[in-house]
Amino acid sequence: MTLSLAGYRSFFNSTVYSLIEKMQDMENDPIFGLLGEQAHDTSTGDTVNFTSDTLSGYAPIVAPGGDIPESNVVEGDQLARTYFSIKDRMVVEYEAYAHNKLDLMLDRSSDLVEKAMFTASLALSGQLLNNSSATTQTLPGGVVQNIACADTLALGSASHTVPGKPGSTYSNILSGAGALSDSNLDLLEQQLKESFVDDAGTNRPFTADVLIVPDNATMIKKAMQLTGSTLSPETANNAVNIYRGGRLDVVVLKQAPRASDGSYSTAKEYYWGLGNKKAIKRAIKYRWAVRPSDVKQGGVVPKFMDKNLDSSIIVYGRMVYGAPRWQGIGFSYSTPVSLHDAGPNG
Repeated sequence: MTLSLAGYRSFFNSTVYSLIEKMQDMENDPIFGLLGEQAHDTSTGDTVNFTSDTLSGYAPIVAPGGDIPESNVVEGDQLARTYFSIKDRMVVEYEAYAHNKLDLMLDRSSDLVEKAMFTASLALSGQLLNNSSATTQTLPGGVVQNIACADTLALGSASHTVPGKPGSTYSNILSGAGALSDSNLDLLEQQLKESFVDDAGTNRPFTADVLIVPDNATMIKKAMQLTGSTLSPETANNAVNIYRGGRLDVVVLKQAPRASDGSYSTAKEYYWGLGNKKAIKRAIKYRWAVRPSDVKQGGVVPKFMDKNLDSSIIVYGRMVYGAPRWQGIGFSYSTPVSLHDAGPNG
């Protein structure tokens, strides 16, 4: 192969174009669809105020000819969060072109953007499950982020409050940290029915429709058994399984169970959550100013012959997230116990 500047540029461009073609597969992580994505608003600056709101109560019965009372949307808690940036750079060395390592560069370039999406997913998964019992989390790069709800408590807490009912507290964690089981699903759902209030303190109907588990083989199997069997997998008399047939969708988080550096966490591998998908989207929100997987937004920046004859591909993402509400999702911070025939509270 004859080396030339034009040949090196073609080599580099092939790496970039291959990366662009693979972009469509970069956001398959279910966390992005489970939470509530909002459009980026350039007028907010670096800080976003996530606001919860409510149209509380029940509509009145009005007699014929009577005046129709006014119902206004009332703003609840506000949660201020600041955008943060995810950045990475891969060098495409001139020597890679000289030795025609195009296949290697094609593989590594897609890994580059995937790494950025992994960090975003890790942050959201930490908010939702991995670190949902805490008010802060540390992400790759050593950045410590506040992940408390608007009431200043962790997403999973036994003492949540709402602005419209001072002095009252609500719990969305299963007492006893029970293992994932048919009976503990019942217990947690009933607890969520009792604590599902709007920001005015009015109890609302609640039906769980999603079961959230980490990427742990035992937990995935258990979740599939609980939601897929016609008969209850945990009763000797083969009682009808009420969670079958689409009653509960199972969502497996790719970035759970993980520690702050992305390593697998055995301490969190039996955590599980139960919730309502519509309520979760209202509770936990995120925005992209720039998606790492979006070339038009500037998520991927190629730099030909940056220095020392080497070129580079820079990946950039800028996002913000937060949980202004806690209502609509509950947790069990279960420890490593047997999931076989687990009764109430494990």
